Amino acid sequence: MRSKAFFLLLIGQANNSAVMVLYIIALMDVMWKQTGSVFIMSLVPVIITGTRFVSSLVAPLLLRRYALPTILAGSQWTKSVLFLCLVSLISFENVILLFFVVSMIAFLDGLSDPASQALLPQIVVKSDLMKANSTSSVVFETVSMSCWPVGGILLVWLHAEGVFIAVIGFSIIAALFFSLVGLHAPQCRPHSQSVEWRVSMGIGWKKVLETPWLRRVMATTALEAIAGVVWIAAIVYVFVDEVLHVSQAWWGFMNASFFAGLILAGIILVKMAHVCERRLPLLLLIGFSGGAVLTTVFALHAKPLLALLLVAGVGVCEQMRSVALHTILQQQIEEEKLAYVYTVQGAVSTLAFGMGAFLVGILADVMDIRVVYIGSALLLSGCFIIWLKTWKRM
Repeated sequence: MRSKAFFLLLIGQANNSAVMVLYIIALMDVMWKQTGSVFIMSLVPVIITGTRFVSSLVAPLLLRRYALPTILAGSQWTKSVLFLCLVSLISFENVILLFFVVSMIAFLDGLSDPASQALLPQIVVKSDLMKANSTSSVVFETVSMSCWPVGGILLVWLHAEGVFIAVIGFSIIAALFFSLVGLHAPQCRPHSQSVEWRVSMGIGWKKVLETPWLRRVMATTALEAIAGVVWIAAIVYVFVDEVLHVSQAWWGFMNASFFAGLILAGIILVKMAHVCERRLPLLLLIGFSGGAVLTTVFALHAKPLLALLLVAGVGVCEQMRSVALHTILQQQIEEEKLAYVYTVQGAVSTLAFGMGAFLVGILADVMDIRVVYIGSALLLSGCFIIWLKTWKRM
């Protein structure tokens, strides 16, 4: 890969990864100190999920008018301003205003994510897409994993205000690099400026509904999002306490193990990109079946040390699925419709995850926590069956 635009995008994404981790750390600290309410803190992911869903629905309105690098850079610059607003609002102790700014930041993330994903085929040659997706994932996961402990240390030393200053700094750096992407990728232009806004809203949905294999991809996206709910902090926390019977420090170990699996798989995929690129459907099948088997063993037979290895394996399988699916979409879908399809996938994934979190939360309260993990494995098995049929008909 010798695309300068790609490396500029990669640096911008790395800084934005740091931004989002440090932002959540500082935000949760502010929310807790101002309200002392676990319920209020739990509303943060609910608001973020709901806003991102709305953002995915309206994103086509911007995609028809602006080039992808413009949307990416514009979103990041606006987020930098909103982070500055958050710092200013801390002293007012007004939770409603904080939630409003948080929702605006989530809205902008819902715009920038499909733009970032759809931009790769425009700045990277087709034969390098697998390697580019793998490299992006490794950088993202490495920065994210590193920033959690660093963010905790900064919070102790600098308090939330100091962490927010770091967030603003990283956000401005990301915005600068995203702006440079547009300068080095003059070929990136909006494809549907002349399309009426009502029509642009349905471009992605129409493409999905008219394409049988894409409909199945969206089905697996929904099922996988629900299955992934079992790995959120609240559910893993309960599993550690009720099943493994170890200290809550093991929740942190398992989180690190999951990230390690993601990074390991990403590195392997980077090194073997040209081999794996010819076997993308097979990678997805291995990812779904492996995830189902490992999750089942985790639920029924896990001991503390074994659990760490199993969670790392789950991370490996998830990375395989993610990179393979992104590469397939980028290779198979017309460039001018790709971003619109990604907005559909974002809407489906966000809605399914939100509904899944609600359902799993109820089940975890009334049933053995291991049941929800078995349910997750069954959903991944369903994804395997759907993708097996999809592969044969593509």
